[in-house]
Amino acid sequence: MKKSFLFIICLTVFTSLIISCDDEEGEFEATLTGGKWVLERLELNGEEVMLDECELKDAYVFEDDNTFVFTFNEQVSETDPCTTGTSSGIWREDNSVPNSIRIEAAYDGDDINDENQRLNFRIENQTLREIIKEPAAEGGFNSYSYYYKKQ
Repeated sequence: MKKSFLFIICLTVFTSLIISCDDEEGEFEATLTGGKWVLERLELNGEEVMLDECELKDAYVFEDDNTFVFTFNEQVSETDPCTTGTSSGIWREDNSVPNSIRIEAAYDGDDINDENQRLNFRIENQTLREIIKEPAAEGGFNSYSYYYKKQ
């Protein structure tokens, strides 16, 4: 009787864990989609970069149909208000790294399978982080990390 009872408890715990893992996969899209991710801060090679009020309006919106729209803002001169533009594209989940929520995206006209044209994101602690690496003038690479918060 004790063995049967212990078996039932183990089976219940195991089933709960499987259901919990399935729910977490569903949470990914619910977390990424359904809102606007607004730029909060920028780091260049680990050092914070000051952003102006226009740049702090930059935002991504990811849709359930695996499309996205990026709204970017720039101040052309100190006397001009923010100039706004948009770009759109597609996104997909990248499961290549265990225990990491990664997203790959590409603007319309770019190839999502080409790592030189692909945008790379991670969700860390309710923050969307866009990671861009570019060649530095003095050799090596500059690493930009854009941090977005969901609103």
